[in-house]
Amino acid sequence: DLKNKILRQVSDAFKEDPLRVFRVARFSAKLKHLGFSVDKKTMETMNDLSGSGELESLPKERIWQETYKALQEKNPEEYFKVLIESEAIFKLEKTAKIDLELFKTIASKVPDPELRWASLAANSDCNLEGLNAAFGVPKKIQDLNQVFEKLIQFNTSHQSEVQSYEVLDLIEEVDALRRSERFNKAIRILEAGKGLVSSFQVSWEAISKELAVVRPSSQKLKDKEISDDLRQQRLKIIDGMLKKNG
Repeated sequence: DLKNKILRQVSDAFKEDPLRVFRVARFSAKLKHLGFSVDKKTMETMNDLSGSGELESLPKERIWQETYKALQEKNPEEYFKVLIESEAIFKLEKTAKIDLELFKTIASKVPDPELRWASLAANSDCNLEGLNAAFGVPKKIQDLNQVFEKLIQFNTSHQSEVQSYEVLDLIEEVDALRRSERFNKAIRILEAGKGLVSSFQVSWEAISKELAVVRPSSQKLKDKEISDDLRQQRLKIIDGMLKKNG
């Protein structure tokens, strides 16, 4: 099997632990670049395990451990491909629609496993909320999912003219100024996805950096006056950057 580059179950004991379906998928991601593939009979066994209902009883933590390891491999898209072929993923989340090619493109440019998972949100047809629950995804990564989703939605709905208040509203909605590290991670995913960047050409990172240093224009301002003043200054900065970049 090593010579022929085959991943094969070694005994019927394979059926005793349904987590092995995910482990085979992980090994596929690990060994894809060497030309390995899953044995036909082994895939049939995995399909049987998927149909048995046993996958649903697995602790979410164990599923996420295998998934996180797979996301660190050279070909993480193979993990999802095998889970789709074995129908395992559909037993956990019926509407799991993963764009494997888009995921592969982004993963080739973004090595961070957390960012790779969040990139699944690039496909609007993918029920990422359902996948998060089914795979036991930590809240920190789910939060990153949401920020990236909002960036995607913004790009989709702003293919031409963009208003400064719309840009600021999004930045405030995702708390980009206080959570700049998380926001910048979402930007990295956006830039890695071919075709995800719209005609809105101003750098999100540049905008957030400019806005983060804004301070009240007067020490005499109080309460709502401060927030109104900061907003007006920020709108002016965004407007100037939009005009400068056409």
